[in-house]
Amino acid sequence: MSDFSKEATRKSAKAGDITLNYYEAGEAKADVGAGLPFVMLHGGGPGASAWSNFGSALPRFAENFRTLLVDQPGFGQSDKPEVTANYFRHSASYLVKFLDELQIEKVHLLGNSLGGGTATRFALEYPGPG
Repeated sequence: MSDFSKEATRKSAKAGDITLNYYEAGEAKADVGAGLPFVMLHGGGPGASAWSNFGSALPRFAENFRTLLVDQPGFGQSDKPEVTANYFRHSASYLVKFLDELQIEKVHLLGNSLGGGTATRFALEYPGPG
């Protein structure tokens, strides 16, 4: 049985000039979701983080997907850069840099509340290869 604890799955990666914290488990399966990683973006509010929103779901999704729960900029254990524009654009711009750092070209993306806004902005601005 795998260790899906917060400590065992916690990682970090550069996203341009900041570092984003994330939790990762599972491996992609070609016969499920075209083998693409599944990225989850949490909602906002005091104490919001990837782990608080999605940690309990990680074992289930990791059964079939390479699953990444990402602390958005300004939340959880990620860096907290100043937001100088629309938060959704701000976070989406760091998400694309984060995925580039991990050499991930396409993903399944799920966002809760604030994360849904980031996911929508990401899909609109960075639609990816055809």
